[in-house]
Amino acid sequence: MNSAMFKLILITMLLVSVFLVSIFTLQKSNFEEDKSKLTQEIVIPDTDKDRLFSRCLLWIAKNYCNATSIIQSIDQEAGAIEIRCLDSFSSALGKSYYVYYISIFVYDNRVKVMYPTIRGHSDGELFTPDFKYEILWKPVRALLKSNTGNLFESVKKDTPVVW
Repeated sequence: MNSAMFKLILITMLLVSVFLVSIFTLQKSNFEEDKSKLTQEIVIPDTDKDRLFSRCLLWIAKNYCNATSIIQSIDQEAGAIEIRCLDSFSSALGKSYYVYYISIFVYDNRVKVMYPTIRGHSDGELFTPDFKYEILWKPVRALLKSNTGNLFESVKKDTPVVW
């Protein structure tokens, strides 16, 4: 093997090493802080609790294939709905799954949305996403923000926004 070929192989190995080290020393996310920021509330003037509650249920039915299986609890008198969802996202590390709960609280003239539980989910493979890394948390954060925005648009317009 000549020295030019040896140098090329050495440089290639060095670049691959740098790439692998950068992947495994991923930037940390602000998962807990960001998760709390996902709690949002919207005011819809002149709309009573029962009407907003119905709009939230309609949004769930239109956006989730099997709404009856994801709804964990419904308390119309208290204005509370909790659903459990399994979803996926793609990142530089491939397709990943996560589980999240949505707690929806309905009052006269307003709706509040919280995500009390968000966690990676193993799909039977070796990889379960850990949201302490920004590369994995960023796409999920964006999806959940969009989700909340769609719910709020739906309850404002009285027409479900499907995502």
